[in-house]
Amino acid sequence: KSTYNGIIGVGGKKGVFSLFSPNSVEPIIKIFAHNGSINDANFSMEGNYLTTIGSDNKMKVFDIRKTFNELYSYSFSREPTSLDVSQNGLVGVSFYETLIFWKDLFKSKQSKPYFKHVNNSRNNITDCKFCPYEEFMGIAYNNKFENIFVPGSGSQSYDTYEANVAGIKKQVRENMVHQIIEKVI
Repeated sequence: KSTYNGIIGVGGKKGVFSLFSPNSVEPIIKIFAHNGSINDANFSMEGNYLTTIGSDNKMKVFDIRKTFNELYSYSFSREPTSLDVSQNGLVGVSFYETLIFWKDLFKSKQSKPYFKHVNNSRNNITDCKFCPYEEFMGIAYNNKFENIFVPGSGSQSYDTYEANVAGIKKQVRENMVHQIIEKVI
């Protein structure tokens, strides 16, 4: 789901990625993304780009503003299993026990990754997610969980109209009451 505009994306086993608007039953557009199933996909924070990984050992970046064209394609020797995009546009892609990070992927085609993280215990990564407002990534394995430091991934300041990420219950409740009062007035 795109946090910017509410567009929802669904990837299928035949390599077709469908984009849905919250107010439509039929897809807005269908993109033939991969020659095989789509393993994971994620939108950029501003909602302009879509990144997908598939069973064809590729990662693709699409411009979804108007053209829905593929911008870049990256080939790997192994099948990617999980993907996430950070608030600052860093892209993390997992391959069994390895994570590869890409910087400035939405600006231009990159010749090499930003950096790589290898799990020495050889456990397979099942999922990876960036922590909002922090420079950490949570990594889920078959039988454990860990956090790693990913420099440049988190936004250091947050919008005051968003939820207070560091607030206690009382602050969250008071903030909700203030927002309701502002709507009434």
